[in-house]
Amino acid sequence: KQIKTRKPNLRPVSDLTKEIEHNVEKIVTLEWIYGEDWTETYIQSNPLFWQYGNTIKLFEWHFDLFGLIDKGLAIDINTLNK
Repeated sequence: KQIKTRKPNLRPVSDLTKEIEHNVEKIVTLEWIYGEDWTETYIQSNPLFWQYGNTIKLFEWHFDLFGLIDKGLAIDINTLNK
């Protein structure tokens, strides 16, 4: 018997600076969290910078915080047919 596996559909970290749509609401993630412009490089180089509440929000918005897309364990949400 073959077991089918499913992969989660996640947003890459690079989408943090882009406008995304979640539950019909359009937001720019970093502007929502910080109210100003933060670079992806800064965030990736300072993982402890994130507060717990912000991390939970990023999970809710389906961001790939563990690099699962690059490991082949998740699907980039931007590559799905709409």
